[in-house]
Amino acid sequence: MENINDKPVDLHSALHSIFNGVCRRAAMSARETVTVDIAEIKDRLPLHLDELQPLLNAVQAKAHIAYNAKANDSGVPADDECREEHLGELNEVLEYQSQFVLKENEKVILETIQEKVSEFEDRLRTSVDAFVEKCVDNLTEYYDMHDEEEKKLCEEFGMAIKIAPTEMFDKAMDKFIAMSKDLRKRNIEKARLRQLAEAEKKQKMMLAGAGMLIIVAIGIDGDPFDELWACLRILWFLPIIAVGVGIYVAMYQQMPPYAGEAVSVAMQYGNMAKEAIQAKPKKEKTKEE
Repeated sequence: MENINDKPVDLHSALHSIFNGVCRRAAMSARETVTVDIAEIKDRLPLHLDELQPLLNAVQAKAHIAYNAKANDSGVPADDECREEHLGELNEVLEYQSQFVLKENEKVILETIQEKVSEFEDRLRTSVDAFVEKCVDNLTEYYDMHDEEEKKLCEEFGMAIKIAPTEMFDKAMDKFIAMSKDLRKRNIEKARLRQLAEAEKKQKMMLAGAGMLIIVAIGIDGDPFDELWACLRILWFLPIIAVGVGIYVAMYQQMPPYAGEAVSVAMQYGNMAKEAIQAKPKKEKTKEE
């Protein structure tokens, strides 16, 4: 019988088999070395890409150092094909882990942006709705207040989502600004409709007052037009003033300056005239007695 030890031994094949096993174990040890580092990076998400990529590169470099050190300690030559083969497999695993972390980071960033978008849209809506209630009679002031609030919240919103990539950041900012413009347009339209409703209400009150005057005039002698014409001849300046006030209100959406004081003075003079008319018959009666 032929002795097994008498068979020729291929030294190259034997070394290749040994180096293959050593490099495989070295690659596995290198992956285990960076497992904790990958977990720590995941716990820190979300991170800006400029901050995250260097961390992933550092993990890959640490794995390479661990792999080469293990292979060198085991006597694997630097130019051995097993060493290069298992290093390539190690790089594939590290690249897969890096891509997974990058996708997870992008997902967390999207969730953060959505949360911040909802938060800042609610803040903007609450603020400008309060502004339009205060400035319903002066829409020019509302424009200024809205623009200031939009600028302030845009700066805060940008700081809140600064971890986002440039493209994602720009889209979120454009969406927020577009929402602000649309909100301002709707609030302005709402304020104008309210102004029209108030003007219509005042117009109805004036028409009702004019109707009462006509009824009173008819009750005096049945011919209201003579009394109205006489009043207009005496108070010829009132229609001119009324037209001027109407033009001013239509242009500036507010009453002219000192309009309230003028009305107050006119009411005082009217009361004085009424008192004088009421007192006159009493004096005549006293003289007759």
